[in-house]
Amino acid sequence: MRYRCQTFKCLEDENLNDDAENLAKDFVEAVLNNDKIEMLSFGAKIPNDRIFFKRLVNKIIKLLIK
Repeated sequence: MRYRCQTFKCLEDENLNDDAENLAKDFVEAVLNNDKIEMLSFGAKIPNDRIFFKRLVNKIIKLLIK
């Protein structure tokens, strides 16, 4: 069986730009409000950049923990 999952270390978000910060906040707000449409459309808003994605996920995790 083949899986398409990858593991990665979360990076510090010290260089997180405003776009990623806003995107993370918008996603967390959608999760907390149970806005399924916004959560599903979230993937289309993420640029194809591995470092950006890692920092974004790290920020989302930190916001959800708070």
